[in-house]
Amino acid sequence: MGAEARHKVGLLDIAATLPKMTAALPSVLRGVPGFLRKPDDKESIGHIFQRVAAKTPDHPFVRFECDTLTYGQANDLVNRYASVLTDRGVRRGDVVGVLAKNSMRTLLVALATVKLGATAGMLNFNQRGDVLEHSLGILDARVLVVDGDCVEALESLDEALPEKVILHADELDEKAASASAENPATTAEVQAKEKAFYIFTSGTTGMPKASLMSHFRWMKSMSGLGSMGVRLDKNDVLYCCLPLYHNNALTVSLSSVLASGATIAIGKQFSVSNFWKDVRENEATAFTYIGELCRYLLTQDETPQDSDNTIRLIVGNGLRPEIWEEFTTRFGIERVAEFYGASECNIAFINAFNIDRTAGFCPLPYAVVEYDDETGKAKRDDDGRLRKVGSGGVGLLLSKITDRAPFDGYSDEEATNKKLLKDGFKDGDCWFDTGDLVRQQGFRHVA
Repeated sequence: MGAEARHKVGLLDIAATLPKMTAALPSVLRGVPGFLRKPDDKESIGHIFQRVAAKTPDHPFVRFECDTLTYGQANDLVNRYASVLTDRGVRRGDVVGVLAKNSMRTLLVALATVKLGATAGMLNFNQRGDVLEHSLGILDARVLVVDGDCVEALESLDEALPEKVILHADELDEKAASASAENPATTAEVQAKEKAFYIFTSGTTGMPKASLMSHFRWMKSMSGLGSMGVRLDKNDVLYCCLPLYHNNALTVSLSSVLASGATIAIGKQFSVSNFWKDVRENEATAFTYIGELCRYLLTQDETPQDSDNTIRLIVGNGLRPEIWEEFTTRFGIERVAEFYGASECNIAFINAFNIDRTAGFCPLPYAVVEYDDETGKAKRDDDGRLRKVGSGGVGLLLSKITDRAPFDGYSDEEATNKKLLKDGFKDGDCWFDTGDLVRQQGFRHVA
């Protein structure tokens, strides 16, 4: 939710909130063990995917344009891609750039990369010229996997990339056909604290920044958003038409699916006119959104079939309070797993209890503090300390940086340091400045 919209939402109604919280609590508690993981654990995204594939090899994992791969088939192909990347010199700690539109291959290449202990740099395929050159410079990729539809983007560069770096998607598929399908030995050795993905910010105030997503923080999302908030079951199909370079796709959607062994249906792109057709063809029971997606769907003329769909749950962020009830009523949505989070933020809020018009709750330490209207920065009192707002108050959201909630930061150290507030409430503490204004609603909820 935007700051202006958040201001319109007040304290939670105790009488209405408690019954919902009580009913959902057993399901929510099942996600708690995931928060006990430690950064030095030998656990990773690739290892989780590999385990689910071994447990349910014949269950559908991914769908795209009428094609389906089971978990077992997908794991074999991921391993073949990993073998090709290894032959191209990719090793643990390297970066593999991915310049590709939505497809099964794009997702499987990202999984192949993290299985090797390398980092998948998910490039925005709309970037051109200086902006793309800047992003590629940040990645300094050992290999850049390029989809045929994205060759034009490379042609916009002033200087061509070395041929040894580029791996065209058709060449990848050709070599994968005869490559080994064995699980890489490296996968079992990757630690949670290692880098998994580079996710690029939009660059609305300058060149894009690459935020780091570690395996540890991704798994926190799987526990907090996937297991505690979204709570899919094995037979659910989650439809995602957001680009795979977006965190709502690569982290929220994928982690929710793997948390339950469900199926992800990838849409090629968002289309207002084809959205519900895609939902029905994929037999989707859930979909991932950003707020604008919901607003666009409401612009379509109403039909008697609007609520006649298979969707029971939606997960995403930015569903505005003023359209919340209209959207859920018109399209027959039973549950909204709205959340607050950012690519670089070390915590997230999730509407686990299906309460209207809230970004949800967060079990990890955070603070909502007084701020300066002109600068938007946190205020400090005469002693140099931050001051929290009371229940119902609007303030700047800060997340505490701890061993269990580390801040991965950006590729740029200076940009990282600008987001940190130290000695906020006591000497030695450290907080991440989200830059967002929220309302403290009570019950550890914000809006």
